[in-house]
Amino acid sequence: MLNLINKSISQVLFVIGYMRDSTIRIKQFDIEKALLPLLVGSSVNTNLPDDFNPQLPRVTLRQGKLSVHFSQLTAQLTIDIDNTNGKSLDVMRDSIAKKINLFQSCVDEI
Repeated sequence: MLNLINKSISQVLFVIGYMRDSTIRIKQFDIEKALLPLLVGSSVNTNLPDDFNPQLPRVTLRQGKLSVHFSQLTAQLTIDIDNTNGKSLDVMRDSIAKKINLFQSCVDEI
């Protein structure tokens, strides 16, 4: 059994897979709009050709400790955790779960 004393979470990675969408790069502004409840900011289009490796990111967004990458096959949320204020693992897990659920609902809109 995992002993939670002196354990911490430093980063969370959540990946949603979907059928290959070779047009994901042209959905850049739809992605920005759908992700507004989670993060606000402009996205970056990597401008990779559609026939390049489908796992490489086509659209990326970053705000603070959150970053999102869309490839032709996946949408990935990365959360960097800074727990210098000593929150409990339960509080951190609840916050992470809320962000993951919100990310899932945002991706469902795209």
